[in-house]
Amino acid sequence: WYLDPESWAIVWTDIYDEQKRLWKCFEYRQNNIQTEQGELLKMYTSETTLDIQRTHSTYNRHDYKGVGLKDVDQSMFTIQYLQRRY
Repeated sequence: WYLDPESWAIVWTDIYDEQKRLWKCFEYRQNNIQTEQGELLKMYTSETTLDIQRTHSTYNRHDYKGVGLKDVDQSMFTIQYLQRRY
């Protein structure tokens, strides 16, 4: 995979088959999404999959609605919450 040094986001991934031949490539795109609080948050917004061996590609678009919910319990972001047992 390839990492963007500014955003620390993975922008490209190569996958190889068992014979070590290039099989698929994944390209990830990011855009700024406005949260409900008005802040800009960088998120993955689309992905392209290239199947090199089958000469085929697929495009995926991600739609985000309600980013940055107002009523999120802040205790969810504590170590104690993560260590809880259900």
